[in-house]
Amino acid sequence: MLKASHGLATYASQPPLPSKILTLNSKGSHPFWRERTVLLEGYPEHRAGWRPFHRSGIRDIYWGWRLFRKSKQFNAVFTANERASWVFALLQLLFRRRQRVLHIQIDFIWIPAQSKIREVFKRYLFSLEHRTVSKLVVFSRAQARRYAAYFPFAASKFTTIPFHPTVYNTPLETADWGYVFAGGDSARDYKSLIEAVRGLPLTLIIAAFRRDHFSLIENLPPNVDIISAEPASYIRFMARAAVVVVPMQKELFRVVGHQTYLNAMTLGKPVIVTDDSDASEYIQNGVDGFVVPPGDSPALRSVLDQLMRDSLLRERVGKAARATARKYSPEMFFERLFALAQSN
Repeated sequence: MLKASHGLATYASQPPLPSKILTLNSKGSHPFWRERTVLLEGYPEHRAGWRPFHRSGIRDIYWGWRLFRKSKQFNAVFTANERASWVFALLQLLFRRRQRVLHIQIDFIWIPAQSKIREVFKRYLFSLEHRTVSKLVVFSRAQARRYAAYFPFAASKFTTIPFHPTVYNTPLETADWGYVFAGGDSARDYKSLIEAVRGLPLTLIIAAFRRDHFSLIENLPPNVDIISAEPASYIRFMARAAVVVVPMQKELFRVVGHQTYLNAMTLGKPVIVTDDSDASEYIQNGVDGFVVPPGDSPALRSVLDQLMRDSLLRERVGKAARATARKYSPEMFFERLFALAQSN
């Protein structure tokens, strides 16, 4: 039975959690996820390319309303951080005073607004929306503490479930082609990475769509190649790298990068993460990867140079990384989500 009380809603009188849960997330059509969830009809196609009214917000209201209407057939809804998720939460607040559908947001992300007025308005909206959300899942204890301190009125809602690799449905042959790979666009510090490899006898391949990462870099070194890569190509570059670097910015409020370094570890790659937040919750420095201070090009250069000169070290750390990644399997992540829904 669902016995917990959250906000204005009480779930004690509802029937047991159904075997199927309504969601906006396909999770790569993982069979364990697919067995327990039902995707909102039409939403995957919408995310894949059909994006009418892209800048108006009308599409978010439309899909939030569709989710709200469909959810009455379910006892639980899983969303991520889509804006349609917050529309759904507000609709539950407005129109379901007595019996609300259990709502778990499985990837809470907060991006502070650039102006104080907008940030106050966003926080006010969140103070309304969180009343109908049962749990806000984040991927590290550091993240949970940061959000709980920033949103004390919602502190009890934050719960930590470590993230998982996402290359489970991608058959790949790994190799060591002798280059260093880095990729992604969110909160990346490519300037420090490029300075770290300047003059080293190695090739660095960076896969990023945004070119503003590199706008302040003068005299790009000849050993750095910057490319754009779609997901399948991106993973192939990662699978053939000698070392994978995830260069994060300093003092991030919103922590990112978990998917990148967990995927690399799953592929048996030694990873270097520049981070001052939560990478150490996943990586044991010097054993199954390396964590160095963000923005510290000399420290990053030292670790990179050591790894690229020592193939046995790369092999040892890569094997340990693969073993560690198994502890964060998608099945374990999904099981903990389902258990969380069952206990609320």
